[in-house]
Amino acid sequence: MHLSITAGLMSVTGEISIDDVGEFSKGLQDLLGTEADSYVIDLTRVAYMSSACMGAFAHRISEHQGQISRIAIRARQNVARVIERSGLADHITLEIVSEGA
Repeated sequence: MHLSITAGLMSVTGEISIDDVGEFSKGLQDLLGTEADSYVIDLTRVAYMSSACMGAFAHRISEHQGQISRIAIRARQNVARVIERSGLADHITLEIVSEGA
């Protein structure tokens, strides 16, 4: 997994396994700890996300309830499905990107 954060945007590439939970969680904390009008978490180049990572994801976002309406996640169908099943998609904007995009 590789992640980068710039001006309200966190981009992640690769696979997010259980071994990446700490780094992913810290990235979310760093992103949401900045002042921005909106936050975008771009997971369109993530091939796999572990359920452990999804738990950390939901936990970090729940810590930022005041910002939750300004959080959007972009993901391909395979990762979006994990986000939807977690219930997180009921609280944030989830943009599903097609494979060809």
